Amino acid sequence: MRFPLSFVVAAAGAVACAGHMGGGGPAPAVPIDPDSTRWIAHIQPARMDALGINVFGEIRVSPGRKPGTSHIELNITGAPVGAELPWIIRTGRCGAVNPVDVGYPESYRTIEARGDGTASLEYDLPAVLSTTEDHQIDIFAGIMQRNSIVACGLFAPIT
Repeated sequence: MRFPLSFVVAAAGAVACAGHMGGGGPAPAVPIDPDSTRWIAHIQPARMDALGINVFGEIRVSPGRKPGTSHIELNITGAPVGAELPWIIRTGRCGAVNPVDVGYPESYRTIEARGDGTASLEYDLPAVLSTTEDHQIDIFAGIMQRNSIVACGLFAPIT
């Protein structure tokens, strides 16, 4: 089943992963024109654990060049050298129970870390934007570790 890509407006000053890291309750939704909305999520480690993966960065999402797409610009640091990290945008806030994947998982390109632990992606994701729900980015520990989220970020509008 295909789900449309949608994002919500988070309160000004929202902290990435607030729900997962003990932050406050849900942010109020604010009506915004989805055709002109640009989004940002500040990516932070989901937890400090034995995996030792401390990924930081940001993702920006804007309307894509073609109808039904969203332009993705993702930059991270702190990835293990040479790592291939899957990622996805989901409904809810970081740490949400039973979030829904947005779009087709195979549409998300793998993040490939360079020798210095940095990585970048820029492309149009075949999914559309909406302003009706909270959305997060989840970055996984590896291709075979999609149940282990190592970093996350909550989307907010760029004003």
